[in-house]
Amino acid sequence: TNPLGTHRRQPITHTTHTVDAGGGNLVKIIVAHNAYRIRGGEDQVFDDEVALLASRGHDVVPYLRHNDDFSGLETIRVAAGTVWNRSATRDIADVVRRERADIVHVHNWMPQLSPAFFRAARGAGAAVVHTLHNYRFTCASGVLYRDGAVCEECVGRRVGLPAIRYGCYRDSRAATVPVVAAVAAHRSIGTFADSVDAYIVLSEFARATMIRAGLPAGRLHRKPNFVGVDPGERRGRGGYIAYVGRLDESKGIATLLAAWEASSGLPTLTIAGAGPLDEAVAAAATAPNIEFLGRIDSERVSDVMGDAVATILPTTNYEGFPKTVVESFAVGTPVIASDLGSLTELIDAGRTGILVPPGDPTALAHTVADTAGAFAGMRPAARAVYEDRYTSDHNYARLIEIYDSAIRSRHGG
Repeated sequence: TNPLGTHRRQPITHTTHTVDAGGGNLVKIIVAHNAYRIRGGEDQVFDDEVALLASRGHDVVPYLRHNDDFSGLETIRVAAGTVWNRSATRDIADVVRRERADIVHVHNWMPQLSPAFFRAARGAGAAVVHTLHNYRFTCASGVLYRDGAVCEECVGRRVGLPAIRYGCYRDSRAATVPVVAAVAAHRSIGTFADSVDAYIVLSEFARATMIRAGLPAGRLHRKPNFVGVDPGERRGRGGYIAYVGRLDESKGIATLLAAWEASSGLPTLTIAGAGPLDEAVAAAATAPNIEFLGRIDSERVSDVMGDAVATILPTTNYEGFPKTVVESFAVGTPVIASDLGSLTELIDAGRTGILVPPGDPTALAHTVADTAGAFAGMRPAARAVYEDRYTSDHNYARLIEIYDSAIRSRHGG
């Protein structure tokens, strides 16, 4: 167990099972997460939501395990724990009872918590909420992406045999087997249907996909990501277009570089981030219209995005809910994004950004060149979308609604 601390309690009325800041009994929330070795968006959302709940007076117990803990463990032990981690299940049951927790909110369960974590938490008396940051329930890799293209071969299958055939998790059949086995086993015994009171999805696209994959529609609640601290509206005076994020194949980095390398008349492309394609980006940055900043801290992200005339996300996969889109809107910067998956919901084409065909550098270059003069006029609308949908206030209100639904479900309401 690694509870990192607790904060003040927030009232809840158990007679109606409604989260109520005005009085009644007290709610305690355990927020659980398996952190990634390379920190990413899911880790940040976990931190943001813990901080958000604590700032509103809730009593929060973070429960955190980290993939670095795997060092020295034999492969068979890791694989078995992915299906049913006995240590984690005993642990969370003890914590729920000791802390008298009302809610256990799980972010990433893979691999150290295992789906059995849900059963143990609910069996100990808590309502269970799970945020579906990715598509792991129906895709071993979690991203519905394989060999450079979108892949839905396992969507709706009770057992993801194609994933094993292709070695979709970490390009390894051996590593993929326990991931597929964990989901299939817990589908079979009803864990996902009976032991999770509310699922959080980040977009309507994700909700529709998860319904096709077999999750109960009535328990799928949409709540987008948010920006916890308002960075303030910026002016976009830098004259460049910014990419901020992980540098890997599925993010469309090759498409992005090809578009700029073939079109010297485009605004300067400023790239910030790190990943497997670091060297390719650094090599491309020898061109006069491409700049590579490498990894930057969160404070500088706001500055880079705020000074950009637009940010760009040329992804070739469905994405979950890229936080970079909301961060861009928060500083009033429109977004150029692939016309794919959840991005078609997030970008109001012609108003808060533009949508481009994924994987087509020529179309990307032409669209950016044709639209560059319109970006300044999109800034007020981009900022307005942030203020209307993606602030901490809006996110908190929605999260409480979902907790309320989970508590009603737990008590048979």
